[in-house]
Amino acid sequence: MKHGGMMSLCIYSGGDTGFEEKDAILRYIKELNPKEYTVIVNEYYNRENNPPIPAFILNVKRLDFTVIAVEFNLYSVFHGEDML
Repeated sequence: MKHGGMMSLCIYSGGDTGFEEKDAILRYIKELNPKEYTVIVNEYYNRENNPPIPAFILNVKRLDFTVIAVEFNLYSVFHGEDML
């Protein structure tokens, strides 16, 4: 991933091995170097039957205003607020 890049994930836990795969992915992204990456993981609290988990990985090795703006925009998407 290049500097300032972003990866979005939608982690599903259905199927025979879905919960194991979900746990493995969450463990992996939790261990990413925080000096190089910002990892944002969200949940749907009011949904039943193990809904998907949206996650975002931002390459922030070189912190700049573009990356900060992306993080605020992601926050506003999930919280319904205009942060910018």
